[in-house]
Formats: sequence, C-alpha cells, structure tokens
Amino acid sequence: MPVDFKGSGALPELGGLVIVVTRPRLQGATTAHLLRKHGAEVVQFPVLDIFALPADTVVSRFAPERISSADAIIFVSANAAQFGMALIHDWVGLAAQTRIFAIGQATRQALITAGVDEVICPADGNDSEALLALPQMHNVTGQQIVLVRGISDGGGRSLLADTLIARRAQLWPLECYQRQAVTALPAEKFELSSRLQTRTVHGILVLSVETLDSLVANMASMPQNRSVALLVSHPRIAAAATAYGFERVEVIPMGDDNLPVALNRLKKTLLTIRVE
Repeated sequence: MPVDFKGSGALPELGGLVIVVTRPRLQGATTAHLLRKHGAEVVQFPVLDIFALPADTVVSRFAPERISSADAIIFVSANAAQFGMALIHDWVGLAAQTRIFAIGQATRQALITAGVDEVICPADGNDSEALLALPQMHNVTGQQIVLVRGISDGGGRSLLADTLIARRAQLWPLECYQRQAVTALPAEKFELSSRLQTRTVHGILVLSVETLDSLVANMASMPQNRSVALLVSHPRIAAAATAYGFERVEVIPMGDDNLPVALNRLKKTLLTIRVE
C-alpha cells in the first residue's frame, strides 16, 4: 500500500542514499538536481524518451477548431500540458467557457505555468480513477471533450477514454507527443551494472509501467537481482514490478515537494537493504 507522508514533519535530508533516476534525460536532470540538493547521490539512467510530435502530424489527426467548441479539455500529464498548450496557444487559445482538467497536481502546475488560470484537479490521487471520480466527470452526456495525451509503443491506458465514451461524451483525442523506450548509453549501463554488483544502489525511481518495461529490458545483461528497491508512483506500477519478480517495491509521491520527504522517511530502511 502507498505510504502516507503527509504531516510527517521529516526533514528531507538524503545524504548516504544512491538513487537511480529513470526519467527522460531532460526531466531526469531536474529530478537529479532536486535530490542532489538534499544530499543524495544520483545515477541518471534514462530509459524513455519523450518528444513533441510535428505540428502537421498532430493536425492530420485533430482539427484545431475543436478547441474553441470544447466543453472541457483534459490533460493527462505534465507533458500533455507542456506540448498541448503550446499548440493550443498557436492555434486559437482557450475559449472562456471551456473547463480545463488536470489528472494530478504536477499536471495542474504545468498548466498554470503555461498560463491557464483555472484548473480543475482531484484533491487526492493523480490517475484516471481519481479524475473520473470528480463530480464534473459523471454527467458528461453529449459534452464535447478534448483529451490531450501522448502516444507510445505500448499504447498506454485506455480507462479514461473508454469511460468517458461509455458515459456518452463526444471525445476528441489530441495526441501531441510521443513516448518511446530507449536503450541507455553504454557508459550508463556500465555504471548501473557496477553499482548493482557492489550493492551501492538504494532505490530506483520508476514513474510508469512503460518505464518499468524499458528498465527491465535495459537491465537484461546486468546482475540478475530483484531485491534492489523500486520506488514507484502508483500501485499499478507496483503490481507490474512484483510480477517481474522485484522483491521490494515502495509506492511514494513523486512531486518536487513530496519526493525528498518520502525518501527521507524511507532512508533508514533503504540503507539497510542488502542486494543479494
């Protein structure tokens, strides 16, 4: 079960921890900077790449004029906010009557950064289930809803789209970015493999099932241990990690405000883990 870190009062001091960051290279650099600021040693091991789709490719699948007539626009990630709002600003901008939804707090903050004043977001949770539980998402019959999302090799989850269609909304997907598994650089593989052999990795951050799949593929030639701790952002990822045979999986919050506190709370436990 996810650990509740609210109100812990713990100081986010992470000295002594070695944390592997698997996020795409640029986003991973931001996370690495945050963790280093609190004293952790960080190994960047990007196993996904995320990039904007060309504007003409997006327009070939989505009519920009739909933005003006939309009753609601849903952004499923911070990447959707970043790449989607860049296109929307270039096209027509947001209509005054359109309600803007974010799947979680990180996405909400990205929308605010992109200039959106009012964003509806679940108070608790950062997944499709939490968004669909909002009162505004129940009676959507006949509503025109734009779903801003990415595409990936694995296809991604369909729960949000399937449920909105089942609730009789008219759904228009706006696919504006690509997620793609990548092979880590030889030097990055060598460093992680060496650290696994010498038992000097205390946790690996994993923010999606796609990241987990690519991580496992990248680790195929490394020491085959599954007792290194995986630090994941959702129970769904934890279940997939357990299915892969990882013995220690912790569900923790990944936002900039919460991640250092969460790791601080787990620090003693992580430092005592022996990777066999």
